[in-house]
Amino acid sequence: MLGQLRVSVAEHNVENVMMVRAKWEEAEVAAQDFVVCSHVVYGIPQIEDFVRRLHEHATKRVALLSFVNAPQAHIAGLWGPVHGEARIELPALPELVNVLWEMGIHPDVTMIPGKQRRLFDSTDSAMDEMMRRLFIGDNPIKEERLRAALPDFLEDTPDGYVIKGSKPARQGIVHWTTCDA
Repeated sequence: MLGQLRVSVAEHNVENVMMVRAKWEEAEVAAQDFVVCSHVVYGIPQIEDFVRRLHEHATKRVALLSFVNAPQAHIAGLWGPVHGEARIELPALPELVNVLWEMGIHPDVTMIPGKQRRLFDSTDSAMDEMMRRLFIGDNPIKEERLRAALPDFLEDTPDGYVIKGSKPARQGIVHWTTCDA
């Protein structure tokens, strides 16, 4: 994500963006007018502390980009056959908004048009991608389980293979003011 931001900033000659590559608990930055956070909130156990820190470091606004469903939700059905246990779904945009309300923050949510899920050129490219996304690594037993299960989860379309039932990935920008402006 940071790499994509660097490219966009350079392409558009934006000069007032500071990028911070650090764990949120360790980042040492001065307060800024606008704080942006992209696709970070899914696996943060201390979400209230994280949000509080973002809020305290923004003098005007905070904006958080989040998927409506956790990023890997569309492949959750493969987790059980491969790992032998149900996947625990991570919280996403709806849960984030609920946390903000509980904290007394009443954000606006601007929805972004859905982005089509990844198309695969072949079953081999789908296998390679699912190996990575399901954290299989060098485990031949789990690799074989995936190889056996994957055909039931793939749909052959005129444009390529897709995960059955995949819907466009909906995202929203959750944003709020941090002052009485």
